[in-house]
Amino acid sequence: KDVEDVVLHLGEQAREATPMLVELIEGDWDGPEGHERGRRISNLVIDHWEKYQPVLRARNNASDEGNMLLREQRMAGLMPLVAAFKAAIERADAKAAEEGTQSAERLGRIDPLVGATTLTSCLERTSMYHSWIEEMGATRDALVETTATFLQSMLTSKR
Repeated sequence: KDVEDVVLHLGEQAREATPMLVELIEGDWDGPEGHERGRRISNLVIDHWEKYQPVLRARNNASDEGNMLLREQRMAGLMPLVAAFKAAIERADAKAAEEGTQSAERLGRIDPLVGATTLTSCLERTSMYHSWIEEMGATRDALVETTATFLQSMLTSKR
């Protein structure tokens, strides 16, 4: 077996957290429970990166350099998150429209697909570089809290 085969095999194991993350994303994002949901997701993704970092880095680097098999595997792990975030943004928009809480002064519209991709990318990258962020002076708690706040602000109807 070559390195690609090993990374493909281990990369499949690294997708174990995807269903759990999707289930969390699909929940209610309002209030303190929604914020706690964001904390749980952030911690889960950071823990996942700590567990599988060498494999995930190898997969992502090869994917970025054009390896289609590893790109497909990476996307298979990320696209369910994108779909869940997209649906959550659409639910928040529908709820805001129903409640009449979308204000005319709203600073801009969040496209559901772009917002979902942004959230997924931010989770992946901040988790990938959490050790470096901590070396720069932030704590893991600060990263988790900031990420939870960011997620909740994007996934609630009153933005």
